[in-house]
Amino acid sequence: MKNCLLILAPIVSITAFLDGNPESPYSNLRQLTFDGVRSGEGYFSRNDKSIVFQSENFNDNPFYQIYQIDLESGKTKLLTNGIGKTTCGWLHPSENKFLYSSTHLDPDAMSKQMSEIKKRQAGNAKKYSWDYDEHYDLFIGSLDSNRTQRITYELGYDAEGSISNDGNMVVFTSNRMAYTNENSFRSTKDLSFHCDLFLKTLDTNKTVQLTDTEGYDGGPFFNHEGTEICWRRFSKDGTKAEIYTMNLAEGIERKITDLGVMSWAPFFHPSNEYLIFSTNLHGFSNFELYIVDVEGRGEPVRVTNREGFDGLPSFSNSGDKICWTSNKTAENRSQLFLADWDHDFAKQLVQSTFSDADKVGIKNSQTAITSSDIKYFTEYLCDKKLAGRETGTEGMILASDFVAEYFREINLEPFSLGNWTQKFNFFKRSQVDIESELFLNNSSLLLNDAWSPNLFSDSGKFETKQLCFAGFGIRTKKSNDYEEFDSYVHLDVKNKWVVVLSGQPAGWSQKRKDLFYFHSTYSKKASVARDLGAIGIIIVETDESKSIEALCNSKNSIDHSISIKSLVLSLVKAKSMFKSGNLDLESLIDEHNSGLMQNGIVAIGSGGNFALSAARA
Repeated sequence: MKNCLLILAPIVSITAFLDGNPESPYSNLRQLTFDGVRSGEGYFSRNDKSIVFQSENFNDNPFYQIYQIDLESGKTKLLTNGIGKTTCGWLHPSENKFLYSSTHLDPDAMSKQMSEIKKRQAGNAKKYSWDYDEHYDLFIGSLDSNRTQRITYELGYDAEGSISNDGNMVVFTSNRMAYTNENSFRSTKDLSFHCDLFLKTLDTNKTVQLTDTEGYDGGPFFNHEGTEICWRRFSKDGTKAEIYTMNLAEGIERKITDLGVMSWAPFFHPSNEYLIFSTNLHGFSNFELYIVDVEGRGEPVRVTNREGFDGLPSFSNSGDKICWTSNKTAENRSQLFLADWDHDFAKQLVQSTFSDADKVGIKNSQTAITSSDIKYFTEYLCDKKLAGRETGTEGMILASDFVAEYFREINLEPFSLGNWTQKFNFFKRSQVDIESELFLNNSSLLLNDAWSPNLFSDSGKFETKQLCFAGFGIRTKKSNDYEEFDSYVHLDVKNKWVVVLSGQPAGWSQKRKDLFYFHSTYSKKASVARDLGAIGIIIVETDESKSIEALCNSKNSIDHSISIKSLVLSLVKAKSMFKSGNLDLESLIDEHNSGLMQNGIVAIGSGGNFALSAARA
């Protein structure tokens, strides 16, 4: 199979989550993460190609670990070692290191993990609250190896760190000063009360304290230039919080909000013109995103209008994407969401709240554009001769030359070498190699009639004599209406090939089918098998109304590799394959169509009963 252009996956329709706020500067909202008890705190890499985040999704550890998700392929990578509690990941601008806080050096880390697991299994887990564990320290890890460098050593909570864009400064939260007085704290409230901000310069290894106030100072971030920080400051009783900024050169604090509620998790837009933050101004548990002028002029402007929690926002370095954490998901568990961001509109919204005095000194950056201009540009770029301007086509080149010529007319300067364009290679789409072959019991099967590779399948040869059968290949977690469903219960498929049925159990209600539709797609079934360690998956297409080619074209909704060999096999040939393994596929389909959980089959066939070999995609 030829390679393809990688796109963000998975994607959830905006209509499923956006509650209708036409005045918002964000659009094209999609859910970015789906796994784990909870996931959140997503921050972009310097090149905006990936996001680092934390998730409770590691075997034998109920606490957060740090992960990285590639925004082109959707692939997720564990960055930390799975031991202890970790939080607050941040990708170094060099692109090969990351900052995080961890308790993995705590000698009791493993016992704390097991204790928490037992509590949760027994239903005795406490309501979620943050843990200011004194064993948290800051580390810088390598993305290319298992090497880590510890950068804080003081007793106390050292966490909530971020790195300046020059890669040399780390701002973080610590309650280390409280540990100089053994009687200064006795509760979690006291632990947070003593949190202040610190700045560490990496090349000199010098650390200075930035704040020293009664109440929690935390969650600091640099602006794009590294000249200012923003953070949240809690009231002494811990019931309220407001947003602050500080000029690092002068050490001058500025209070940005005064809402009298819980306002926290601020983040600079890279333009340094406004901040985004989360607040429960509309209800104790209903956190919404707001934007506010970086100098505190005017009033905060509401961005989201969604029930539940929307918080921990961050902008891409380009300023045209936004990521945040929300529990408005099918399972009401926090996950990451990604959306496009309209900076100009956001700036207009913020400035629309300014008084006349606030507007003094604001430079009008708007250039007059007439209706004739709009008509001219639109008609040319939408002209039939440009044929949609698809990447790599002649129409795209014509459009590019048109824009470049206009830039020259208004006296803009090219970024590099006097050229307005830069050539690059890309994969347009994947397609099945017509020489692909599949043999069953030494007989060649007809491509696109009896079988077909999936467009997202890895390429290469394979041979197998034993397969695992995993029903519909679906794993869904417990929801408000339905119990957990797991086609892989008691089934070990690591380093094996898996056979699953297409679609969903016929015995499920339409409501349940609609809720878990994503889990029935070819790509999701393949990714589940991959994540469980399988090396390949055969999807038996039970729909006999169309050809395999037509079904693959309609159901292969993603067009990139997901790191597993994957093919679709017709029901007729699958029956023959199961028969050679002394199994009745029709009976198995009837059993699994009941919609009840069934045990999988560890191996189909033995010895030389059958073999799939020399398949190329």
